[in-house]
Amino acid sequence: MAELDIHLRVSPGFLRLVLPCLLLAAAATELSSESVTLSTYYPAPSGIYTRMITTEQTLLARDSGSVGIRTGSAVPAHVLEVGGDAYVAGPLAAQTLTSSGTVTVGQFSTVNQPAGSAGALYFDATTDHLMAYGAGGWSEVGHSALKTEVYNTAYGSVVGQSVTCAVPGHVVIFCQTIEAPSGGSTCIPAISGNTCQLGGCSNPPGYPSQHWSSQVVCAGF
Repeated sequence: MAELDIHLRVSPGFLRLVLPCLLLAAAATELSSESVTLSTYYPAPSGIYTRMITTEQTLLARDSGSVGIRTGSAVPAHVLEVGGDAYVAGPLAAQTLTSSGTVTVGQFSTVNQPAGSAGALYFDATTDHLMAYGAGGWSEVGHSALKTEVYNTAYGSVVGQSVTCAVPGHVVIFCQTIEAPSGGSTCIPAISGNTCQLGGCSNPPGYPSQHWSSQVVCAGF
């Protein structure tokens, strides 16, 4: 059987190039995961991200600038600008609320009114009225309950007398004098704002002090 001798000559330059690669290949181990963890520190170079999740405190535009959500490439005109719907599950506080469209408030029935606080609003689905909370209760916006006060005087002299509404803001809506059955004189009262002027009545002979009675009704909101 014939013998085959192979002689391989390698130059020193080739060894310097190939030997490091062979050592790295021999030392390499199989990766157990395809994920890569990248540690970085703020400020990191800016970039565009398709998804970002933060698990603790997050500060955006901390020192200046603005934050835009779905605003496209335009720079937001406000500190926070949202180009779409926004939902807040908890209370939303604002010093000034300005709307360029409509504002919708919560709807409740008359028998299921929400707990109120001064300045609160809701829409009553039973009466189709906007309700506002104040003075310890709910009332229709633009509709207040009419309050009246009635004054009656017994038979007596009403010459030169007048009746004035006691509640500020109330006015006289009804004023009359009633003649005693035995009398025969007439009296025409005059209404002036919150006062009913009973003057002009005269007492007939024999009835200087037992002739007239009066009824005055005041009303207001």
